[in-house]
Amino acid sequence: MMMHLQTLMQLKNLTENHIPALCLKELAEGKKGILLGENLFDEELSFIKKHREQLFLVAVSEASPWLFHMEIIPDVMVCMEPTEKMFVLSEKALFFDPFPILVQGAATHHLLTSAWPPSQQVYLGQRVPWESPLNAENIPVVGPTAIHSALTLMVEMGFQKIYLTGVNFNPRSDEMSQLLQQIKDAKKRGCMIYNTSKESTLAKHVEGEPLSKKAFESEALSLFQAMKKVLKKEEYSDKKIYYRYLLEHLYPVKKQIYEFNYLVKKTLLLMRQKTPCNQEQKLSHLIKAIEEDTSQVLTLIKIPDAQEEGGLCSEEKIKIDLTEYGKSATELIDLLQETILRIKARQQELHDKPNYSLILSQWQKDNHYYRGIYFLKKQRKNLCKETVKKFEDFFIKTKPFLPKDERKDLSQLS
Repeated sequence: MMMHLQTLMQLKNLTENHIPALCLKELAEGKKGILLGENLFDEELSFIKKHREQLFLVAVSEASPWLFHMEIIPDVMVCMEPTEKMFVLSEKALFFDPFPILVQGAATHHLLTSAWPPSQQVYLGQRVPWESPLNAENIPVVGPTAIHSALTLMVEMGFQKIYLTGVNFNPRSDEMSQLLQQIKDAKKRGCMIYNTSKESTLAKHVEGEPLSKKAFESEALSLFQAMKKVLKKEEYSDKKIYYRYLLEHLYPVKKQIYEFNYLVKKTLLLMRQKTPCNQEQKLSHLIKAIEEDTSQVLTLIKIPDAQEEGGLCSEEKIKIDLTEYGKSATELIDLLQETILRIKARQQELHDKPNYSLILSQWQKDNHYYRGIYFLKKQRKNLCKETVKKFEDFFIKTKPFLPKDERKDLSQLS
């Protein structure tokens, strides 16, 4: 059984999901902002580039290739997609200079989140997919696309006027229905939302307002600086404390699943030894353990259907189900162990005398090529020639076929 993709990415992202997006709530009260989708027209891009300093831009990561090409850097970039395919679309965002503030879903692909400056990223939703103190109060992820979550974020931030630019959905789709409901709900909260594109499918459903000086926000720069200031507050900035906090909560979870897995193996062993017991109670203590688990950690383990068509549970069926339990539990234990090792490597990054072999080994496991570049940029002056050589070897092994512009960047670093 493969662990659910959302669960996998949430745990891979745990080291980066430090600052909840809730800290941005009502920070833009009374302000104007533009939400950029991926279906941008040349005329709109030209207007945005010409008046960039007078606009506050929130973009979905899918728009980053077009924005990068036009040399337009948004103030905020929202990325929700957990797949590597979407990372390929968002990869250009890593070359924005300066970096925008990244708003990520808890399960956004780790290749993007791991390479972003920690003081300029916040997350939406829950850190872990079970009941836990790790799940701080936060602005939720609203699907099914990044546009929906970005709009929720902007409404929660308190924007009074939001201009949708390059946003396009099939008129009969669930995506369109949900967006129109969000717009309706936002209006009740005093937030007016406009569609700027005549060619957009939103034109028949959302009040139109072409991009013009009406969209100017006189405090666009000060709002961006205010957001950065909030993220750098002392209560959010200490990663050392955060990493210790993660380990304190993950070790007991790992132990709980390990003990459950032990029960599964013990039951299977008894069955193979033909130890007499009531067949209908073979799985009962395991299912009871899941039902009594208030944290819901064990619900991540595959629950088999113990009943056959005749309402009975054969011994062979029980063995198959128990085996599935064991596989799922083992997979989750391995995933938690990987997460713990990743946290320990991050702790080394903050150490006065880091263990670079451990750090590079973890980056190579995770394919965190861009994190390596970001780290080297910060630490270059503090590294001896031998350590720099280790970094260069890591870059070559992790991403041997570099585009010309990236090769140039790497040669400047080394």
